Amino acid sequence: MGRVTGEITYNLADRGRTAVGSSRDWDMQSAVRVINSPATQEMVEKGDMLGYLEHLPRTLFNTCRPVMGGLVGGKYVTIDHAVRTLKLKADSDGTVHHVAEFLDTEPGEVAERADRLRVGGFSSFMTAKPRTFPYVALGFFGYDYVTEPNYDENRGYARAVLDSVQGEDADEAIMVLDSIAAFSSRQSREASQLIRSMLGHVDQMTEAMAALREENDALIDRLARQSMGAAPVPVMDSVSGTRTFRQACLDQFRHVNTADLAVFAPARDHGADRPLSPEESLRRSRRNVWSAR
Repeated sequence: MGRVTGEITYNLADRGRTAVGSSRDWDMQSAVRVINSPATQEMVEKGDMLGYLEHLPRTLFNTCRPVMGGLVGGKYVTIDHAVRTLKLKADSDGTVHHVAEFLDTEPGEVAERADRLRVGGFSSFMTAKPRTFPYVALGFFGYDYVTEPNYDENRGYARAVLDSVQGEDADEAIMVLDSIAAFSSRQSREASQLIRSMLGHVDQMTEAMAALREENDALIDRLARQSMGAAPVPVMDSVSGTRTFRQACLDQFRHVNTADLAVFAPARDHGADRPLSPEESLRRSRRNVWSAR
């Protein structure tokens, strides 16, 4: 288990910022109801309320829920989570209380190190009903760890809503704080290396699966030609099923190769010293049977 924070408290009506970030005007009753709802609390209790390092994975995979991967450029990419929400509740006045765990993953270690350096904070991801003001909350999907949380006390909030600081002055703010700028540069390099490594694994898996499919196709074709009437080959939709399928093919292939099969030698015309055609062989066989009677 990774390091656990103390209880973090912030209020939905007080961002603690005036010059940067995005103002949030929530319908307080709906926001509190969504946070305390059975669906949200069950995600917390079951350990399913996970979050990322920055909001990018959610926008990259176009999902609210914290999935472990998705298609990027036609390739399946996996991304580790960084944090998990262990406790969460909201008071009627909009005060939110939560406790987070930094996971033992590469993104989790980056987030935990930033937290120890007093850099960044938590940012929630929520969905709101379109064209409403104040925003009417529809769902709460956890916290991501971001460089600049929109709620300063949260050290987080989300239309879908992302609560990290964004806007025309965001770059200047980061440049002024040298420690944040240095951390962001290192974080970017680490993320790039991680993505390159994942894409390399995807290529290797794709090549291995293609080779396995070719091998299976060849075995099935040979079995079809050499083992008429053999037992059907099992096809299973799991990884272990793939191994079973391949082993079954190999077992039947060995059986065909080691079975005592009759050898057919075509009859010959001893007068002309040439092989007989199938029709001639059949006629002579019938004559031999009748003469034997």
